[in-house]
Amino acid sequence: MLRTLDRYIIRETLAPFGLTLLILTFLLQIPTIMDVAEKLIAKGVNLPTIGRILLTLLPSSLALTIPISLLVGLLMALGRLSADREAVAMQACGVSLYRILRPVGLMAVLATAATAYTMIEAMPRANQTFRDITFRIIQAKAESDVRPRVFFEEFPNLVLYVRDVPANTRGWKGVFLSDTRNPGEPQLLTADRGHFVLDPKTRRVDLILEDGIMHRSKVDTPAQYELQSFESLTVSLDPETVFPRQGLTPGDNEMTIPQLRTKARQLREQGMSPHNPIMAIQRKYTIPVACLVFGLIALGLGVSHRKDGKNAGFVIGIAVVLVYYVLMYMGEALAKGQKVPAEFALWIPNVLLGGAGLVLLVMKTRGYEFSPSLRIPVPQALGGLLRRVGAPSVSSRGRAVTVEDAAPRQPAQASAAAPRRSGTVVVIKVPQGILPTFNILDRYLSRIYLRVFGVTFLGMLAVFYIAIFTDYSEYLFKGKTTGQTLLSFFAYSTPQYTYYITAMAALVGTLVTVGLLTRTSELTVMQACGVSLYRAAIPMLAFGLMWSGVLFGMEQSILAASNRRAEELRDTIRSGTPTRSRYGLASRQWMAGSSGELYHYGRFDARAGRLEDLTVYTFGTRGWNVTGRTYARVSTNMSSTTWRSDLGWTRTFGDRNAVTDFEVFPTRTVTLETADYFGVEEPEAVMAERLKLGQLRDHIAELEKAGYNTVPLQVAMHRKMAFPFITLIMTMIAIPFGVTTGRKGTLFGIGIGIVLAILYWTTQSLFAAVGSAGVLAPPIAAWAPNILFVAVAAYLVVSART
Repeated sequence: MLRTLDRYIIRETLAPFGLTLLILTFLLQIPTIMDVAEKLIAKGVNLPTIGRILLTLLPSSLALTIPISLLVGLLMALGRLSADREAVAMQACGVSLYRILRPVGLMAVLATAATAYTMIEAMPRANQTFRDITFRIIQAKAESDVRPRVFFEEFPNLVLYVRDVPANTRGWKGVFLSDTRNPGEPQLLTADRGHFVLDPKTRRVDLILEDGIMHRSKVDTPAQYELQSFESLTVSLDPETVFPRQGLTPGDNEMTIPQLRTKARQLREQGMSPHNPIMAIQRKYTIPVACLVFGLIALGLGVSHRKDGKNAGFVIGIAVVLVYYVLMYMGEALAKGQKVPAEFALWIPNVLLGGAGLVLLVMKTRGYEFSPSLRIPVPQALGGLLRRVGAPSVSSRGRAVTVEDAAPRQPAQASAAAPRRSGTVVVIKVPQGILPTFNILDRYLSRIYLRVFGVTFLGMLAVFYIAIFTDYSEYLFKGKTTGQTLLSFFAYSTPQYTYYITAMAALVGTLVTVGLLTRTSELTVMQACGVSLYRAAIPMLAFGLMWSGVLFGMEQSILAASNRRAEELRDTIRSGTPTRSRYGLASRQWMAGSSGELYHYGRFDARAGRLEDLTVYTFGTRGWNVTGRTYARVSTNMSSTTWRSDLGWTRTFGDRNAVTDFEVFPTRTVTLETADYFGVEEPEAVMAERLKLGQLRDHIAELEKAGYNTVPLQVAMHRKMAFPFITLIMTMIAIPFGVTTGRKGTLFGIGIGIVLAILYWTTQSLFAAVGSAGVLAPPIAAWAPNILFVAVAAYLVVSART
């Protein structure tokens, strides 16, 4: 039976636990909301279906965030009790740490059960639900997504191009399919008709081609060429490549325990090491048990005699989690190197940290005080400097030295001998308080804000690194990539994640700062002294505006390049070979000519007017059969439509089974499109986040001249300008909520603020999808969420007591 003390500690823990769980889980869902959800909305998928898809991604996130949230929640709750001397009062009344272990252990057991259910039952079931939902989406949208004379590249290594989509009939007329799933022997298929066939029971997607010809060749021996006609041909496709799973723990971790045991047995029968499925089974037990370990560590670190315990809980929690995952992957490495049994490898962090937690608990009960703080001797000159800038305290020889502002110096008396100047002098005096100045109050508020902002930012960044390493460590341990490549991927992915979490850090920083001022009545004292809420909020608004400038600067400088490089490294890690992004301005690879021919090229150098690895497909006037195929290693523009092709070959085709003519040429003059024509690409082949704002604006202008639909790109361009203001908007929202909810507790206000942040991101994705569909004008679609939430924030600020 729970006593009053147990209920009190549990109640104090639930708020920070729930808030941390909400924040971390939402952060891990942001990329999915901004990427997958928008694509699904643009495809016409209804909101309930999108919501179900997003819910299937929650278990993989919760398996990571529940243990972390438990540790942080316990540390913050116990740190608050220590800071308010309630822990000291409990011990004075005879309540030992072992007595406090009862409610802490209860919460740890409940968290263990929740995590175990998530990993053992929820994750495999959610994975299966994800497959079923996405297959139904493919079944409903597959043929409608294929548009006439637009390259369809949803399936990797397959390019589909159709000449016509008849109205009120199934399938397409005039089908061209390039199949490079076998890079050494690419296939080219042309057919008069084609359509998709989907089997829900087996979850198969097949492309049926009728009355066509198959072209087969080898890259290293182009002279060998094979033609084969067919009445009907089935090309099997992988539906999961269209909507890939976006979870954090792919592969073995999403399988059930019986499936993993079956896989381990099959590997043994094949004479291979079954360590991967064995460790996947153990992970389903070790991660839930980590909740018990974290509860023990939280009790040993959280209860102290220090007054700053409540401020260090989040930082210490993230540090412990980092140590845990480092030990886990060290154990995996030892198991893969056959240094320790696979059954024991993942239990190493639980054993080591659990033992450390027991030692800390015993030391605390015997009166030893463990302090994770670091004391650094400060020279006298530096101490004076810190006093002048208004630092809160300087530690010298173990004693806290309070730093106070020096008394303002009196202005020097004007010299009596100074001559008076003749003439008229116009003096403009600005009333005091009209122009804000950065005074001691601003420094005080800035210190609180920056401390909370920094802790939140670094904590969320640490979670990002843990999630990325969890996702890609399998490739490292299997030898598919190197540690240097993985670290480079971390580095180039950091700017994009920083772009997301800065707004959340600004929101939390403002909410905590205003909430603390309200709860401690400092804001009331300020107002009594004539300092209004508007004046007190200036430092936080200034920081919000500054973060917006930083985000806009990142958008204009490093974000596009880092995203391109991160994408290349991601492909390198997954496939083992570097893949050049095909989303640049000059590397779209496929395009249709003005006379009906199709062009495929590896790269286009706009400055030199040069195409690399160019293949030209020509078609006859009757039917949809290829009549000619020309390849050139390099093609250079000479003038207008005249090009010089070097190191190539050409092949012509007669009727269906006629003998083909093949000719190799060192150089030849050919007629193609103009160089400017190859510099234009369709919007569907562009990823806006890989282009700077100026590049995107110029590209849209080129596309409009060419007659393409540029509405999605216009929405993306305006979002690039609108999104950086999210930090200022979050700050404006946080200020009134911090005031109105401060009396109820800072965590209550943060929780409401996070809900508003979720609504903001969801609203932004919804408006972007509607704008891309052409329902709203691009500027309105991009700026409407900002305008809407600024209006809400302004109303709340005006309604608050200033």
